[in-house]
Amino acid sequence: MNTHQAWSPYVGSSSIILATVLLLITGVFLSFASRLPHPIAIKRPGKVLSISIVVSWVVCVMAVLVASYIYIVAEYRQEGGHLTVGADLDCSPKTGQ
Repeated sequence: MNTHQAWSPYVGSSSIILATVLLLITGVFLSFASRLPHPIAIKRPGKVLSISIVVSWVVCVMAVLVASYIYIVAEYRQEGGHLTVGADLDCSPKTGQ
């Protein structure tokens, strides 16, 4: 069962309308920001929140490294014990010619 629809890019005037709306929203935000009487001060996080932010960052970095390792090992095993970097980068369609 295929539940995915084909991707349809913005074509014609819809891309211009999207760009114009986003430009207008950016202009409104810049206008409001320039009218602020003083910079908005943001309170620094406490010790517990600071430690939890650092720990979550380290966990995320470790997750990326582990996932990369798993991907590389799977690729290595699928290629029969050797990696061929750049050999499978041909993006042209295979037409049998």
